[in-house]
Amino acid sequence: MAEQKQKAGRPHGVPSQVLPVRIPVDLVQRLNRYLDLAETHTGLRSNRTEALRQALVYWLDAKEKALGIARQRPAAKKRAKA
Repeated sequence: MAEQKQKAGRPHGVPSQVLPVRIPVDLVQRLNRYLDLAETHTGLRSNRTEALRQALVYWLDAKEKALGIARQRPAAKKRAKA
């Protein structure tokens, strides 16, 4: 059975909102350089949005752990009964 590739972008079923953020050009260049190197070494493509989302998750996890705050998980979506 072939593996399915995970699509980039907003995960289905998870509530989200658009958050415009202005990022300095030098950080965008660093991010682009990182994504190019990561693709070269792993063969996996990513995009800025996903990379920034993951970086924010890792950063918040580290900060919350340092402060002793438990990570709050989003509520699971209820399934309709058949």
